[in-house]
Amino acid sequence: QPDEVLGVAFEYTYGGKVYQVGEFSTDGVNTPNALIVKLLKSTVIANYSTIWDLMMKNVYSLGASSFQAENFKLNVQYKNDSTGIYLNYINAGNINNRTLLSVMNLDKLDSYNNARPDGKFDFVEGYTIISSMGRIIFPVVEPFGKHLRKAIGNNAIADKYVFEELYDSTLVAASEFSSKNKFRLTGEYQGTSSSEIYLNAMNVPRGSVKVRAGGVELVENVDYTVDYISGRVTILNQQLISSNTPIDVQLENRDFIQIQRKTLLGTHLEYAFNKDFVIGGTLMNLSEMPNITKTTMGSEPISNTIWGLNMAYKKEMQWLTTALDRLPLLEVSAPSSIQFTGEFAQMIPGHKKIEGNPGYAYLDDFEATETSIDLKYPYNWTLSSTPAESGSGALFPEALLNNDIEYGKNRSLMSWYNIDNYIFNDRTPQTPSYIRNNKDLISNHLTRKISEKEVFPNREPLLNGVSTLSVLNVSYYPQQRGPYNLDTDYDATGMLNNPSKRWGGMMRKIDVSDFEQSNIEYIEFWLMDPFVNDTLNQHLGGDLYINLGDISEDILKDGKKFFENGMPLTNDTNLTQNNVWGRVPTQQSTVLAFSNEPGARAKQDVGLNGLSTEEEKEFPTYRNYIQQLRTTVSPSVIARWEGDQFSPLNDPAGDNYHHYR
Repeated sequence: QPDEVLGVAFEYTYGGKVYQVGEFSTDGVNTPNALIVKLLKSTVIANYSTIWDLMMKNVYSLGASSFQAENFKLNVQYKNDSTGIYLNYINAGNINNRTLLSVMNLDKLDSYNNARPDGKFDFVEGYTIISSMGRIIFPVVEPFGKHLRKAIGNNAIADKYVFEELYDSTLVAASEFSSKNKFRLTGEYQGTSSSEIYLNAMNVPRGSVKVRAGGVELVENVDYTVDYISGRVTILNQQLISSNTPIDVQLENRDFIQIQRKTLLGTHLEYAFNKDFVIGGTLMNLSEMPNITKTTMGSEPISNTIWGLNMAYKKEMQWLTTALDRLPLLEVSAPSSIQFTGEFAQMIPGHKKIEGNPGYAYLDDFEATETSIDLKYPYNWTLSSTPAESGSGALFPEALLNNDIEYGKNRSLMSWYNIDNYIFNDRTPQTPSYIRNNKDLISNHLTRKISEKEVFPNREPLLNGVSTLSVLNVSYYPQQRGPYNLDTDYDATGMLNNPSKRWGGMMRKIDVSDFEQSNIEYIEFWLMDPFVNDTLNQHLGGDLYINLGDISEDILKDGKKFFENGMPLTNDTNLTQNNVWGRVPTQQSTVLAFSNEPGARAKQDVGLNGLSTEEEKEFPTYRNYIQQLRTTVSPSVIARWEGDQFSPLNDPAGDNYHHYR
């Protein structure tokens, strides 16, 4: 998986001597010490990483597997600039009159594996091909780069053909060099699997496709991508293709889903002139009203009208009965009558007039052409580690410290949250009373509801209702200390000095690790003016930094993994290890949840330092911190802090949660 790390330990014999790379579990390495292994793959494979040059870059996947040599053909071709045709040779330098297969050392044997080139690909299992995995192996390093340059033998000539960007850049970046991207592999083979799965459906609803491999649900844009317009799934994880794991795809087809309101009205009227003669009329109308004004071709809302007339006449005639009775061989005893009925109907087809739509039907509105990653959900965010920079101009040089309380000394208070809509609904009993009766608080720009029309005035509301945007609220207080900030530099009012030098941060993971491959090009967001209530324009502004890449998860930097549910339920000191901030569990995590045993929550839900509030007051680091505050902060501030349960005196680490109620 792209977010997984692969390391290996092995030993080999060379020249009669045994060499070992990495450590084995049998080498006597015990917890909490870690095994040292050789890194083969990191979470990010970039051209600036140290393992970039160690990759072979000479293996190509054919997207299938299990093919046979007798049914296999392969050619290496180059697009000729003058003719625009792909040829299997380049007439330049020392490779003139040689096929590219021969130049790449892929044609050195005949069909009987004799050392005699025959112009065909050498199908040698394990050397030039791995048929079970669908891999082609070029037996040279950087075949279209330095190997081709060396084969041509003239740098001036080779500069025109050599595709070195394929090896010093990512695949997406290299594909942009159209002047060099002229090589291709062609041929024929018979395989059993492919990286593309067609859904046999068009315009598939976004997010409705679920892909599972061996019963395990895969992650979109990591293991696979979906073309929702054409209905095609592309498997990105080549390990799934190579292992022939059964892949199951489930989807929701938009063609069978249409939510709309239908109205059927009708009436039937009859008028009886007498008991024998009746005339009637019928009028019916069927209309459809979709929930959105954009309608697709073939799904236009109808407004059809049917009208009709009917007539019935029935008259008993005694003279007819008498006349029939006089006929020979007939004896009529029942009365005779004349009856006539007639009906006429006509349908008048039409379309429903929709406000804001002059009658257009859309072939495609292109709304599914953009893939977005929603960052507004607050529970995906966590407290940020200190932003690290190298060099003398680093904003926060303490980020390079390890197991040192100075690491968090500039962190200010910052919080992020969503506000439920019912909080500011004065008609809801769940709304707190101090909010329900405060009109100024309900209409405060920093906390009020945000209507969709404010930000997107031209967007059509769904279900003909008023839509409210879900927003991520972020509060930042640079003069108040944040969690695990043990700075003693306070002013006379109990606020941190130098607020312009402070910072607050939050971080989260993004499952997509290769932005180029996923075609993620920008970050889009709207920001309400944080100084909208500053009518006197006294604010000094601030800076917003967005960092993408590798971000340390070591919030209290000590090089150790901490997890609250790993804290022991007993006072066994062998199950924890102390650091400068508190305690760290030494046992491995097995589940991502607190224990269900009675009293477990009080032992485990204690914060990132592994200490409860009472334990913090007895821990040497925080005890010394409180003593320093009492000698450096004014007595009036100390007196106020003693009555505040969230002050540094009562919550030394600053990690207690303050609920809004």
